Amino acid sequence: MMQHKNLIVWDWAQTLITPAFPLKGVSELLDKLSDFDHAVLSNGSQQIITQQAITLGWHKYFKVIRGGDEFQKPDPRAMYSLLVILGVSPGPHVLMIGDSESDMLCARNAGCSWLLVGDDGDVSFDVLRKMNTRDFLDKTYTRVDDCASGAT
Repeated sequence: MMQHKNLIVWDWAQTLITPAFPLKGVSELLDKLSDFDHAVLSNGSQQIITQQAITLGWHKYFKVIRGGDEFQKPDPRAMYSLLVILGVSPGPHVLMIGDSESDMLCARNAGCSWLLVGDDGDVSFDVLRKMNTRDFLDKTYTRVDDCASGAT
């Protein structure tokens, strides 16, 4: 049975980690958001991302790490396949955090919320690090309302 529960789905490259270094404050942010379940959805190699997460000690934060080996974002099947593994139904309670249009389109096409991080996104990573659980819940439902009204 599919559950209706809050979930944060993170893109990997450029959202949590740059090619050379993890972004500052990721562990602290994931600790602060421990009220949520977390997963990774990336177009990168699942094996490489999993190994990086283990090396960084971040694997403990993520219930599932899913690479783009089967489906690539923006194809909504990438999100659906992740949600099936977790037993979570798609909807506004699922928040995709990423840095690209393919992240946003994947979430939107699957009926989920999204938040773009970066210079051209909704928030910078510095602002993201300062957000609390309530901010994420508010942002989750705000983004889906925006999508329903046609705003992007």
